[in-house]
Amino acid sequence: KGKKWVNEEGKSDDAFKALNRVLKKYDQHSQAYERRGHLNYLLGNTDEALHDFSKAIHIDNENADAYYGRGRVYVHESNYEKAIEDFENCAKNALALQPIYWMARRLLSECYMKTGNLQKAEFNLKLFTKRPFEREDPNNTWKQWAYFKYGKVLLELEKFDEAGKAFDQALAIEEGNQTISKPERLTFRG
Repeated sequence: KGKKWVNEEGKSDDAFKALNRVLKKYDQHSQAYERRGHLNYLLGNTDEALHDFSKAIHIDNENADAYYGRGRVYVHESNYEKAIEDFENCAKNALALQPIYWMARRLLSECYMKTGNLQKAEFNLKLFTKRPFEREDPNNTWKQWAYFKYGKVLLELEKFDEAGKAFDQALAIEEGNQTISKPERLTFRG
């Protein structure tokens, strides 16, 4: 119940109670710590979220969701080196068929851009943009953003022809998360 209530509006108190009951009965439940960490993150309790995600990883060092969650906390804190480490572990412990694998790849590219490692940003963006996502996959809504960022990285690496193609792809997609304005997409393509 706690896992279900984590993402339901107005159910955060119920989710906390349910997850705390699980952890009181069995304090080695990695998934319960991960879910409570996710709930803490959503509520802006980053210190508590960091503790819960770290505890989940300590119990099960292959818990991809916990690495992803802790990586998001580190991004929030602008600690990109630690975020990179966690997103790499997330990708290592998830299957390429799972949305979380690709969510980690997208955030890895963002962290590598922030730290100036354009080659690794290029690698992750290339993987992400080449992946065909199903319409209901949450990663599908990030395609425009990914093509645009891929184009910017390629531009910085002076791979102009490839950058132009990436910007063309970004222009062909009209909606999604972090939508880039059409004038900005056109300017960079130009």
